[in-house]
Amino acid sequence: MGKRRGRRSYDQPGGFWRQEFGGMPLWGIVGAFALLVALGVGTVLAMPAQSNADPNQQPRPVPTFSFSNGQPDRAQVVFIGDSYTGGSGEDSGPDARWTTLLDNDLNLAATVLARGGSGYVNEGPVGPPLPTLADEIPSTADLIVIMGSRNDDDADDVQDAANAMYDAVRVKAPNARVLIIGPPWTSSDVPDSIIDINAALSEAAAAHGFDFVDPTETGLLADRDDLIGADGVHPNDAGHVAIADFVRPLVQERIPSED
Repeated sequence: MGKRRGRRSYDQPGGFWRQEFGGMPLWGIVGAFALLVALGVGTVLAMPAQSNADPNQQPRPVPTFSFSNGQPDRAQVVFIGDSYTGGSGEDSGPDARWTTLLDNDLNLAATVLARGGSGYVNEGPVGPPLPTLADEIPSTADLIVIMGSRNDDDADDVQDAANAMYDAVRVKAPNARVLIIGPPWTSSDVPDSIIDINAALSEAAAAHGFDFVDPTETGLLADRDDLIGADGVHPNDAGHVAIADFVRPLVQERIPSED
């Protein structure tokens, strides 16, 4: 009986890939070839692309984006005064007061500094005279409105106190515009003391380059019982609307423009 022929290696499982060529199995040759191809492709992809751009041309800037709502910064307005500014029991609360009405109407960033019963000179039941409030003015204020006060009585003392306060205001907020509004009166028969106080405040304001408005000359609140509370002194809600209507154009003229 003749010799039995052995099976070819590629007839066995995996035998085809185990065939040797030049001492290296076929699977090794194929793997090495695949590796060389991968390296070649990677090299080509890593090469810088050719460009026909002018080498002397400046590169375009990287674009920037703003996610703001496009609204301008709100004007920072400080309101200083007595209970005509801070409110009293004759109105229905902060939302009804003229400072809040202007804050909402003109989209302001408003600060209200007020002490009921206090004047430039006289101390009220809730704190010292108004000039001490200058310490609380933010240095970044755009406009400062100081109103009052019917709580004072001596015009000479008021003028001295006003000069000192206006000095402090200018140091505290050197870039702010300042509007001084004298004390209004609730009748057309304005007392001499209020007339003299308005005159004194006008002189002090002029000496500092500040604007001054005398509300008694326009008849603000005068002989208008419908604008005054039951105490006969303080404005009610309708009175605060009247004050807001009076002050609004004065503020609009002096705050930064949105243009």
